Amino acid sequence: MHELAKHCELSARQLSQYLNQYKKVHFFDYINSFRVEHLKALLTSSSSSQYTINALAEQSGFRSISTTYTAFKKKVGKTPAQFKKEQRTSD
Repeated sequence: MHELAKHCELSARQLSQYLNQYKKVHFFDYINSFRVEHLKALLTSSSSSQYTINALAEQSGFRSISTTYTAFKKKVGKTPAQFKKEQRTSD
């Protein structure tokens, strides 16, 4: 948060307030939404089909698989494994 705040020329407190007030989201949920979108792209990419979900989650910036599954299910409504399986059956 401190690095992003510095880049935006804000204090960490100001950045947090902005996200809470205008985006209606907490900082880590905001960051995790980008990670989830990246993971979705990797899960649908044929070039990454040989990698495990754990490996793809790590490439997306997640540090733990439990955080990955929680964030993914919160945003997408299903687990990464369910999402990946649905993508394979729809191709």
